[in-house]
Amino acid sequence: MAERRMFAKTVVDNDTFLDMPASAQLLYFHLAMSADDDGFVNKPKAVMRSCGSTETDLKLLAKNGMVIPFESGVAAITHWKLHNVIRRDMYTETKYLAEKRQLGLNEIGAYVLKKAEAEPLQVSRGNIDEPLQASRGNIDEPLQASRGNIDESLQASRGNIDESLQASRGNIDESLQASRGNIDESLQASGGNIDESLQVSRGNFDESLRQDRLGQDRIEQGRLEQGRLEQGRLEQDRAEEDKAAQAASAAQTVVDRLNAAAGTHHCAGAKQTVALVKGLLASGHTEEDMLQVIGMACEKWKGTEKESLLRPSFLFGEHFEELLGGDISAPAPKQKKTSAHSYDIRPNMDYSHAYTDLSELSDLEEV
Repeated sequence: MAERRMFAKTVVDNDTFLDMPASAQLLYFHLAMSADDDGFVNKPKAVMRSCGSTETDLKLLAKNGMVIPFESGVAAITHWKLHNVIRRDMYTETKYLAEKRQLGLNEIGAYVLKKAEAEPLQVSRGNIDEPLQASRGNIDEPLQASRGNIDESLQASRGNIDESLQASRGNIDESLQASRGNIDESLQASGGNIDESLQVSRGNFDESLRQDRLGQDRIEQGRLEQGRLEQGRLEQDRAEEDKAAQAASAAQTVVDRLNAAAGTHHCAGAKQTVALVKGLLASGHTEEDMLQVIGMACEKWKGTEKESLLRPSFLFGEHFEELLGGDISAPAPKQKKTSAHSYDIRPNMDYSHAYTDLSELSDLEEV
């Protein structure tokens, strides 16, 4: 028997086949793989169970003409001849010859059941009519008797049924009346209890709503207050940033003017300088005031012993108001103090007025 099985695309790639459930399609492929070289499957139900399909799938395949089942339990793949053409040297005929003799091929080469051929009966009409007449007479007599007995039984049964129906109807009416009364009483009692429960629940619900509303109002007020505080902080921070930017810009301008006028190299971004400029701006002074002080100081002090005072820390410090008022008589620069062990001993200087013992002076120089 051949080991390979093929499938015709015209059979398995059409709407009839693809509209079936996947389980039915799977069963068809497994049946075809289990069939012999003539397309007969001797155990279709076992194949069905092995692939997880159901008898509904098998019946659907038969209904759609994909398989032909036989009373013996064997099934044939309808389009087997379209699927597979087996070489003669590899072909093995099916064992199910009785089923094979019931099949023929249609115009496309698919299996179809042959029409049952009735065997002709060579019996004369006379021989048939005589037994029929005799049998009819024998049958009519028992039928007449049976019909009479059946009518009597039906009359008696009908009377019994009517009596039973009357009794049952009476019992049902009484039960309905009693049940209706019990239901009315239960409804009355339940209505009272429900009204009381509704009143209590409504009061509790109203109180809960009131508490929730108060809580929500407090939360909303807290949010608004928090929003105001945040807004105030943001505005304050923005104002501080604006002031700092203004002070930095003004410091850059005045220090550049000072460096240009005095020939100095002061840093405009120094924290102390920016802080002094920011303080002057905050006290109401302007950038023009600072430039005026720089101009007057440079004009009076440049090239003198007070030239060292041409620096931001002095010009914009505690003497700014005096300088702005025109008082340019600033104090002389302070001399650095020397410690007890630090002496400024310069050559060609006479120290005899300070020390009478020159040996003591040489000792100090060695120290």
